[in-house]
Amino acid sequence: MTSPEIKQATDRMFYEVGQFPQMLLDTVETGFRFKPKGAEASGILLLGMGGSGIASDIAHDISLADSRIPVKVWKYPDLPAWAGPGVIAAVSSYSGNTRETLAQYRQAMGRGCQIVVFTQGGVLGEEAVRNKQATFAYVGGVQPRSALPAGLAGYALLLDSINGTDYAGDIRRTVPDLQRLSRRYAKSDGLAHRIAESIGGRTPVIYCSSDISGTGVRWKGQVCENAKTTAGVGIISGRTELPEWSRRGMSRKCVPVFLYEEGAPKAVRDCFDACIKDVRARGADAKVVMLKGGTVLQRTLYGTLLGDYVSLFLAKARGVDPMNVPTITELKRLQSAALDP
Repeated sequence: MTSPEIKQATDRMFYEVGQFPQMLLDTVETGFRFKPKGAEASGILLLGMGGSGIASDIAHDISLADSRIPVKVWKYPDLPAWAGPGVIAAVSSYSGNTRETLAQYRQAMGRGCQIVVFTQGGVLGEEAVRNKQATFAYVGGVQPRSALPAGLAGYALLLDSINGTDYAGDIRRTVPDLQRLSRRYAKSDGLAHRIAESIGGRTPVIYCSSDISGTGVRWKGQVCENAKTTAGVGIISGRTELPEWSRRGMSRKCVPVFLYEEGAPKAVRDCFDACIKDVRARGADAKVVMLKGGTVLQRTLYGTLLGDYVSLFLAKARGVDPMNVPTITELKRLQSAALDP
C-alpha cells in the first residue's frame, strides 16, 4: 500500500510534468534575446550538468540542421582549448550553485567568452549580475528536472537570436497539441500508463536515432530518478548493440524500447525497421513508441513529455517517491568534496 507521503509526492510530480506545455509557452513569450558583440561568433558552447545538461543535449539536437555556427555540449569542469573570445558560452544551472558549472563559468570568463547565464539564482546568478551578463531566469518552485521545458525553450530563444531560426514559433504551434496529449498521457488508461505496464519490473533500454539522442537520455534519466531503477540508452546507427538480445534470459530482465520517429527521413525509419525486426527475431519483447511531428523539435517535445509520464507511472507501480533522490544528493556531496581545493 502506498503511503500518504508517497502519494502526495507522486501527485506533485504529475502536476509538475503537466505544466510542461505551459512552461514552454510562458518561456518563449518572454521574448528573451541575446545579441552577440563584435564579429560573428565562431561557435556556441552549452555548459551545464544534470537536468541542465539534458536541456543542452536536446538544444544541440534541434540545432544540427539549422545552426550557421557549431553548437557543442560540454559537461566537464575544464573547458576545451578552443573556447575563447569568439565563442558564446551558455552557462546553465537551475540552482546556480552547481560546483562544476561554476568552474565552467569562471573559466569562460577568464577565456574572454561571450557569456549568457541560465539560472534561478544562487552564486551563479549573483556573479552574472555583478559581471553585467545577459541572464535568463528559470521558473522557480519546481524540481530542477521539471524545469527542463523552460531550459529548452530558453535555449531555443538563444539559438533564434543568433541564427535567425524560428524555434520559438515551432514551440508555439506545438503547444496546443502538447496540452491535449498531456491530459491524455496523465490518465490511468492512457498511452504512458500502457507503456509503463508493458515494461513492468524490467530494465528499459531506450533506443533512438542520433537526431533525438537527448530525448533518449531524458527517458533514461527520468526512469532512474523518478522510478528509482536502472535504465539504458542506445543510439541506432546500425545493429552493433542489438545481438546481445539473443542472450538467454535477457528479455526476462530487460526490455528494448524504440523511440520511432514517424516524420524521420526514410533511411532512418528503414534502419529502425530492420533493427526492430532483428530484435524480435531474437526473441526480445521489443516495444515501439511512435513519435509524431514534422520537425526534430516537435518529435523531441512529444517524446520527452511522453517519457516523463512513463517514468511517473513506473514510479507509481513500484510504490516509490519520485521526488526524493537521496542517491543523487549523496553523489553531489561526494563530488563537491572532491572538487574542494
